[in-house]
Amino acid sequence: MPRITAAACCDKGRVRLNNEDGFYLDGLFMPKEKMDEGGLFAAESSGGRQLYAVCDGMGGHELGEEASFAAISMMDGLRDALARGDDFPRAVGDYVARANEAVLSLGGRRGAGTTLVLAYVCGGAAFIAHLGDSRAYLLRKGTLTRLTEDHSEVQRLVNLGVLTPGEARLHPARHALTLFLGYPADGEYILRAGIAKQTLRRGDLLLLCSDGLTDMLGDEDVASLLRGDPAGAARALVDAALAAGGRDNVTALVARMEHPGVPVWLSRARMREAAGRSVRYDE
Repeated sequence: MPRITAAACCDKGRVRLNNEDGFYLDGLFMPKEKMDEGGLFAAESSGGRQLYAVCDGMGGHELGEEASFAAISMMDGLRDALARGDDFPRAVGDYVARANEAVLSLGGRRGAGTTLVLAYVCGGAAFIAHLGDSRAYLLRKGTLTRLTEDHSEVQRLVNLGVLTPGEARLHPARHALTLFLGYPADGEYILRAGIAKQTLRRGDLLLLCSDGLTDMLGDEDVASLLRGDPAGAARALVDAALAAGGRDNVTALVARMEHPGVPVWLSRARMREAAGRSVRYDE
């Protein structure tokens, strides 16, 4: 059975007063009251089916925070469905429908929303689902590959050849999203996540991140820092984004495919605060 080590680093940045990012480490996530503190957390698991995710809330003070936490806190239901062997696109579709309703119903207030990017690791492959501009990347033998395409207006313009990727990174409308959780219900319209599949090899690194990272760092910077152990890589990526300005909340979740065949005592997911303090968030 494959073993994966993973870590998530989350910081509210140098400008924002609160943190609207959230992450999910195969069943473990920050309590809502701890989100503004952020931090560096690590997990290790040898389960045959593992789930990781990042959400980036939108809607201003507290609204975005509530939206991303709502989506993350509902991730256990998706993990349970996948553990039962449910079809990935169908399970994700059910989750997206329920999470979208939950975000829309936040106190009846308008404007709450959140992006989503998740990776389900099973059978030597990562199944990716996403909405919005939070991204998934694969690093294999030093080569960085982007696994998702932003659901945004500037990405549409890139696809049409109106903008180059470099121009898109600086475009004033780069945060105008075309899909996200909290998307207004509209009769017959069904919100669908983008889905992809990526085979995995020993030593591969998966990165899930919010746009607070990719707005600050280019792909070359990401590739140069996405190395070594997941906790060190996640911390280095976030530190670099902060050094570049930290204009937004920033989250980096890094998962590494390890050598298969680990002892049974590693089969239960564990989480520790990698910065050194003894803190545990139990299920």
